[in-house]
Amino acid sequence: MEIKKEELIKDLLLSNHELLKQIIINNERKCTEPAADYIIKTMKNIRVEEITDVIEKADVREKFFDEINIKDVGLFSVSIQITEFTYTIKIDTLKNKNIKHFLEIESEKVILLDNIDKPQEEKKLKRKRI
Repeated sequence: MEIKKEELIKDLLLSNHELLKQIIINNERKCTEPAADYIIKTMKNIRVEEITDVIEKADVREKFFDEINIKDVGLFSVSIQITEFTYTIKIDTLKNKNIKHFLEIESEKVILLDNIDKPQEEKKLKRKRI
């Protein structure tokens, strides 16, 4: 079963407006709290896309990438469509521990569900002859 990180993050942000507000306020555009409330109140749709080309083009010899497993890095573009325009921000799973932890939990759930769905081999007990 494949995990769709984009869909998981979209569902998380739609169901947890406090987290969405925190992300809007603390991104690189430094939005104010009333503006974040307005964006959340008037939003029509959220689109989440994973940004992969940044990691692929990065110089892996840099110190930053020596300390980090590249598979754990997740950079996403979140586009919030409101009535007047589309507000786009980038979120990073290294900086936002809530989203990283949520994705790890969902990944573990999928692994557990896959293991439950697989029929286990029946083990036959063999008696030892003395």
